[in-house]
Amino acid sequence: KSGIDLAINLPVLLFDDLVNGFNDIYSVVEPRASLPTLNIHLAPQALAKLRRKRDEAMESRFKILIVDDTDEVPGLLFVNNEPAPIKIRLRLKGDWIDHLKGDKWSFRIKIQGGRSVLGMSRFSLQANHTRGGHGEALLLRHLQEEGLLAPRYMFVHLSVDNQYIG
Repeated sequence: KSGIDLAINLPVLLFDDLVNGFNDIYSVVEPRASLPTLNIHLAPQALAKLRRKRDEAMESRFKILIVDDTDEVPGLLFVNNEPAPIKIRLRLKGDWIDHLKGDKWSFRIKIQGGRSVLGMSRFSLQANHTRGGHGEALLLRHLQEEGLLAPRYMFVHLSVDNQYIG
């Protein structure tokens, strides 16, 4: 019986959160000023390599990104305007080109030197639209509040070479 109740009530709870509980959205999406700020710095050759890989995916017959370990490039990550950079390796992320449209590219980040950022040594950065807007964040927060396993999900301000992305 509880399985049936869960299947029936879960969408209702989420819909109620969206319609009646806009404060719940703000508990998932923190106020803009309190979001962490990440600034990725890339050498021109690294950015050119990423751009070539992106162009290759955009021009491919099936419009997909095919990646391997050789696609990683070195970079530096500055967190919340801290003066000391963190060494990273990154590559483009995502199978479909929705992760590569415009200037909001998705990245897979690996932190180097045994360090971590926001409690993670590996993470992905991607535009909200690639995951269906705020819906996934709301669902994952709800699952966590119910004590179920769910991936961590957080919003950040992102700049690449001091150019604000979002």
